Amino acid sequence: MASFSSTLRRGAICVALFATLPALAQSEGDALPEDDAFDFDDLRDAGDPAPEEDAAPAPDQLEEGDELEEEGDPSDEGLDDFMDDTEDDDGFNLLDDEEETDTRAPGVDTAGAFRRQQTLTQGLPADEAVGLWEGYLAQYPNTMFRKQISDIMESLMDRLYDGAISGGPGAIDALDAEIDLMPGLLLENINPRSRFQAGFELGFPEYLNLMVDYEHAFRRDFSVHAGVRNRYSGFSIEPGVRWAMLKSTKSQTLVTFLGDLHINTNPAFVGIRPQFAFGKRFGDTLELQLQAGVDLEFPSAGPDLRILGGGHIGYKMSPTVGLFVESRFEMKNFNWDGGVFSFNTLTFGMRFFPSAKSGGTPVQASFGGTVPHSSRYWRFHEGSFMAQTNVWLD
Repeated sequence: MASFSSTLRRGAICVALFATLPALAQSEGDALPEDDAFDFDDLRDAGDPAPEEDAAPAPDQLEEGDELEEEGDPSDEGLDDFMDDTEDDDGFNLLDDEEETDTRAPGVDTAGAFRRQQTLTQGLPADEAVGLWEGYLAQYPNTMFRKQISDIMESLMDRLYDGAISGGPGAIDALDAEIDLMPGLLLENINPRSRFQAGFELGFPEYLNLMVDYEHAFRRDFSVHAGVRNRYSGFSIEPGVRWAMLKSTKSQTLVTFLGDLHINTNPAFVGIRPQFAFGKRFGDTLELQLQAGVDLEFPSAGPDLRILGGGHIGYKMSPTVGLFVESRFEMKNFNWDGGVFSFNTLTFGMRFFPSAKSGGTPVQASFGGTVPHSSRYWRFHEGSFMAQTNVWLD
């Protein structure tokens, strides 16, 4: 019986347990909703409470002047970095160099500008390079490199006059450019050029000097000539050379050696007439010539030495008309007891350039009068009238 009672008691306990299970299940469902999933973050952050965010004040708690800050859409964050804000654009370009503040005084250049100008003008014709450097000086009048630029331009000017001048049809090589120095009436021509000369001198009471001469220039600075004229010693044939040791178009200056032979016909003898001459033009209107030398004659009576030379000043009043004055001296027997033999003259007149306007072959015609002055022992005439024509063939 005892065991039966014990078994019955255990069965009652089991029935009671099974009767309480539905109630326990209902109680668990009320405490934990079925939709809530298990969150592992709760386990991770369980030991650290989340920081509290500043709560936005209620509208009625705002002070005057305060405004609620609008929160933008989180999805728009970072887009401003890629948008072109034209109002905030300051023109900065990462590819450009930073702009430097120019602290130079007006008209002052830099070493870089000077070097760029040197590169720009290198290899150009002289006249073009001079024009560019003049423009550079106009842009930078207070340049720090004025001495260097002055040296460069001086070298270019030498090239301009000593080399070819660039240009279109009809351009003239500077080596062929001429200096317009007119031959004197009684003086020698000192400018080597191809030309033909003819003239006469009629003296009173009886003196006649006819002159014809042809000169041919093989180079700009060298020519030969041959002519006939009646000098005080008689008619003579006079070949010779003209060598311009200096012929500068830039300075309009001539320094010339004149080497002539004097072959007298009546009486017959030979003479040597070496001379040196200087000539210069001042602008387009004024010219000056000086020459001096000797005439060493070898007549039958023995050698005879004469000193000769003179000066010439010409003034061009217009392209077609000019004036001139000329002086010539000739002396010998300096050691003679009776004094120096001399016959010195002064010539003045007018000069005409009929081809200046027509542009044809250059022609010059001169007319003048000659009077003797300071003459001693020689007096070949009391005065003379002269005319001469030169035609340039170069």
